Amino acid sequence: MKKVVVILSLILMIVLLAPKFIGDYVKQERAELVALINANEAVTLVTDSYQPSWFGAEVNSSLSVFIDENKATKVDVKLIENMSFGPIMVTDRGWFLGLGYSSVALNFEGTDDNQELIDLINNKIHLGALLSFNKKLTSFISTDAMRYENSEETLIAGASSATFTVFDQKHIVGDFSWTGLTLADTEQRFVLENVTFSTEQSAVSGEYVKGNAILTGDSHFGIQKVDMYHENNHQLSLSAITFANSLSLADDLLKLTVNLNAKEVSVAGQNYQQPNLAITLDNLDFTALQSLNSTLSTLSPTLTEEETTTKILGALSSLADQMLAKQPVLKVTDLSVETEQGKVVSDFTFMLEQDQFDHTNLTLMSLLVALNAEANANVPMALVTKHGVTAMVDNFVEQGYLKRTDDVVGVKAVYQQSQLSLNGKAFQF
Repeated sequence: MKKVVVILSLILMIVLLAPKFIGDYVKQERAELVALINANEAVTLVTDSYQPSWFGAEVNSSLSVFIDENKATKVDVKLIENMSFGPIMVTDRGWFLGLGYSSVALNFEGTDDNQELIDLINNKIHLGALLSFNKKLTSFISTDAMRYENSEETLIAGASSATFTVFDQKHIVGDFSWTGLTLADTEQRFVLENVTFSTEQSAVSGEYVKGNAILTGDSHFGIQKVDMYHENNHQLSLSAITFANSLSLADDLLKLTVNLNAKEVSVAGQNYQQPNLAITLDNLDFTALQSLNSTLSTLSPTLTEEETTTKILGALSSLADQMLAKQPVLKVTDLSVETEQGKVVSDFTFMLEQDQFDHTNLTLMSLLVALNAEANANVPMALVTKHGVTAMVDNFVEQGYLKRTDDVVGVKAVYQQSQLSLNGKAFQF
């Protein structure tokens, strides 16, 4: 029995004494994170006061986010942090084991014109951050449902919740969900329902907080419904929208795949089923993108617009030569949609010839000269007839530019050396 009492006493002593020592470590970690954030030219974070106690600290900070290159326009936010030190912490989100937890309240600065809305936002956003024993940083973000309206406008935002974990400034895993949004005025209404997002990515270059990271991995974005109305007339509707992308790195070459689809689209009374867009961008020179990213992240806000443009064009010119040496390929592997008359399908491939591309003259014409492209498409004749272009299509079929098989009209287009051919026949513009 005495041994149990001694062990419990030791555990209690550790729990009571540890926060004091852990607090010093958490303060140091926080200072390093603030320094990393301030390395981003678009953000300034200043710690106004840090008042520690045995089990935690009260911290006040000022955050400025600049939204233009010359730092003339910015958003100012006061951050009020209630920090708890580990190893055991009781927080507004429950019990945690770890080094530290911070509950953050936001105080956006408003004006006489928007103070009511700003006050509403300040009271509805809840932030938290947990530093675990292995130095993983988990951020918790949630918002309450809110409603704001005046004589002309209405804003209804649903509740949202997000959790993102970052480890070693290199890896991030997280998910986000939001019940939606309604915006309305006297003439128009926009409705967004059930938004979700998830990601699992790694930074292969740069850092998240500096805003210069190149990320590999997967992410997925979804929306259950989008509706737009004008004076109660349904203008646009999309349902079950998904957007997925994946970026991988092998042999210093990046490959990006993107897939965008929906269950149904309705535009101005026209209904389409299963629209899909699948894109692959392959053979991207990783080293060249690193160089461009580094240049863009170090542009000084003191430069004039002309100087900034000159530097960017110079970086893009250098990038073009490096990228084209690896023969990058852009493929639209599937661009399709189901209509009442049948399915429309198409695919495209684009490449640029390095020896034909003038990198000193970044214009549309220089791109067209170096462009090689191929495309295939098939369209139901019933859809052609519906849109009243049957005569034009029949004319192209007679000339050999299009092929008609049964109830489908198709084309194979090739663009090389500034010449377009349709089904193997040169087409003059």
